[in-house]
Amino acid sequence: MGLGAALTLAACGDAAPDAPPAPTAISTARPTAPPSAPPAPAQLRLLGWPFRPDLVRQRLDDFERYRGDLRVLHEQAQQDYPARALEALTRRPSVDVVQARDGLVGAWWSGRALQSLGAEDTWRVVLDAMWPHARQAVTLGGQVVGLPYYADVMLLAYNRRLLDRVGAPVPDTLEALTELCRNAARRQIVEFGISLNLAPKVFTNLPWWGLVYASGGRLAAADGPDPAAVAVLEWLRDATAVSNVVDPDFGSATYDALAREQHIFGIVGAHVLRRLNQALPGAFGVAPIPGIAAPLGTVAWTPLYAVAANAPRPADAVDLVSYLGGPGPAGDYASSAFWLRQEGLIPAYRPVLERAEVSDDLAGWVDPSALTSILAAARPVERVWERWFLTWEHELQAQVQAAIFGRQSAEGALAAAETVARQLALDTTG
Repeated sequence: MGLGAALTLAACGDAAPDAPPAPTAISTARPTAPPSAPPAPAQLRLLGWPFRPDLVRQRLDDFERYRGDLRVLHEQAQQDYPARALEALTRRPSVDVVQARDGLVGAWWSGRALQSLGAEDTWRVVLDAMWPHARQAVTLGGQVVGLPYYADVMLLAYNRRLLDRVGAPVPDTLEALTELCRNAARRQIVEFGISLNLAPKVFTNLPWWGLVYASGGRLAAADGPDPAAVAVLEWLRDATAVSNVVDPDFGSATYDALAREQHIFGIVGAHVLRRLNQALPGAFGVAPIPGIAAPLGTVAWTPLYAVAANAPRPADAVDLVSYLGGPGPAGDYASSAFWLRQEGLIPAYRPVLERAEVSDDLAGWVDPSALTSILAAARPVERVWERWFLTWEHELQAQVQAAIFGRQSAEGALAAAETVARQLALDTTG
């Protein structure tokens, strides 16, 4: 009967009660931690002079977008740049990158305030793209000391309208230049045909160097003053005090006088043509600086970016230098093209000027073919790598002034400057 009752209950759907459920296990897993914040970007320090800091900031902002892990603080030395920059390079911690003028690099390099970016072979493609004078300005002893900010040259700017009134071609010798300007003065077209800024400067006296190189001269001459350099200094004396074709007030900047059409000619940096032709559209042309016999070259200068010897982040500093003064991550030398478009600063790299869009932009204020021809013939200032360069160049400027104003003969002035160079070299080597 018991078995039958059980079967009868099952058939009617009434099941026996279930066993009690097992107790639920208590979880021992740790709670998930909130995501950690990304590390703060590291900081680099760039020291420069206060030229268009707004545009510098644009380039640094672009670099920060490229390198999201870095931020760049732009320090500016408002006064006494050589001393301020040296202090920033040698303090601890130092700045990472510095803008360096040509006349300072030799002293900083010799004093171990800068470090190499690497051997020339490491940068072969970049160096091969530079104008020869720019390459000489950034390399020494097989090492790359920095990369160019820009690379400008001195040239002859002339006012087309005034030259047409004289009815003469652009002169290619100093004698022809003098005669043309005397003719213009006789006809009262201008009082002084030539504007030169030969005032003593902290860095190189570039119109002087341009005239010497245009005549094939040099200053570092072991066998006495170079005859071409002597001839140039004698011409300067005559042009200033005898023929009276050079504006004697060459202690001030010459650009405004040119823009006011007070002079026909000026020896200026190529970037000045942009300013002049913006003031008087299309009024100014360019030509090589005349020489004693024929134009034989000109002088160039190349400010550059370099890495401090004690840079806290040297690898990142090299990356910043490459971005600001080299090819950059895209290999297109974007910073060089940027400064050309914005301020007319001449690129150190030939490929930049070969681009169609750059040539079109240049053509608005300078003849691109004339400019490239002048750039190809340029060379840096002599002895610019010597640690005593600034002391010697200051003495050279004083001697040039003495010769111009008749206090010293041309040959005597150059011999005196060379004596100072030899003494400085002895003092340095012991």
